[in-house]
Amino acid sequence: AGFGTELRFHPSRADWLVTADVGSALKLLSVSPIGTITTEATLQFFEEEISQVAFSDNGQSLAACSYSGDVRTIELSSGRTLQLPKSDAKLTAVEYLDANNVLVGDSRGQIHLWSIQAGRPVEIDGHAGRAATHLLFGKQGECLISAGADGSVRGWNPVNGQALFAWQEGISPPGGVAIARSESTLWWESGGILYSASYNGLDLRPRSIPSEPVNCLGMAISADAQTLAVLDIFGVRLLDARTGRQKWLWTDRVATAVAAHPTRNEFCVVVDSNKLWRLSLEDKTASEMLGHTSAIQFVAYDPLGERLAIGDIGGETLIFDASSMRERLRLRGNSGAVSTIAFAPNDQTIATSNTTGDITLWDPVIGCVRGIIRVAKPITMLQFSPDAKALAAAANDGTINCWWSE
Repeated sequence: AGFGTELRFHPSRADWLVTADVGSALKLLSVSPIGTITTEATLQFFEEEISQVAFSDNGQSLAACSYSGDVRTIELSSGRTLQLPKSDAKLTAVEYLDANNVLVGDSRGQIHLWSIQAGRPVEIDGHAGRAATHLLFGKQGECLISAGADGSVRGWNPVNGQALFAWQEGISPPGGVAIARSESTLWWESGGILYSASYNGLDLRPRSIPSEPVNCLGMAISADAQTLAVLDIFGVRLLDARTGRQKWLWTDRVATAVAAHPTRNEFCVVVDSNKLWRLSLEDKTASEMLGHTSAIQFVAYDPLGERLAIGDIGGETLIFDASSMRERLRLRGNSGAVSTIAFAPNDQTIATSNTTGDITLWDPVIGCVRGIIRVAKPITMLQFSPDAKALAAAANDGTINCWWSE
């Protein structure tokens, strides 16, 4: 036992309360009509002093946070506990937003939103210990497609992690994977050969595309699904997506990242590590969009093509107006280089990840942190499902986690 640091009464039972003490223990107490206090349960989950506790509105669960950065929820009927992502700051306040989400305040003045559902990801052992490098959801979200450093392209049921299909030819890893927005077609490169395949959620029927050998560093498909942008050591190849015929070879400089505009037939590419260029397919013109102060790791458009995001090696994510390239938001908080960026299709969330294994969820309007998911391994790709109810993350050890929300 220790000195009490917190006390909360049950929202519907006036004779029940919870206390916390400096000994890091939670105690559930009952009070009799004559004032007798009985300890119903003692919960010892925390390593340091508990800073605050809160009951859910229905009184069925309890949340607590500590000065060591831990957050836990406890289901009172079963005693089952769930540890939410650990913070690197002291946590000073906790409160339920609703049955599935917990608000937590920290000593730096930030408020975070943790999804309780996000604490129970569907985990897929995707690529036999080799890095999962690309992720895509199918058109209806019925299938999660991954490519990995083991040289395979695989399909999964994102709800239960069940394997749906797999393709592998040799051991050369796919250098890029692209999916058409308007149909169930995939493109990828492996061993210098381009492939395309239709899929129905249960099967993959690939065919090779006749083209010159490519050493693919990245790939994207145009909005009309007619042109592939393939990054290789010779520059950016714009190829007919059906026949492999080269339409345009742009620049002899190496491009390291590419994003396709979702509604216009144009691509944004990263060249010379810190410059953005726009390639228009309509008139085969190239124009410089931006010169950044540090190396750009990732580039992505929002679902409507109105905003363009870049993540840099210094840990910042910048959001620009895609037409004027005027800066709209600057997201700071990643402790390592930004490895990937994803916009939720409903435009409610921007997700970023870093090389240390943090996934940060941001408000897309004001740029505040809404939540942090820590997976303790470098993240290689993030992808939201089409209905924005699932967030999938690929890691460098081949695992894929998929978090669901109501």
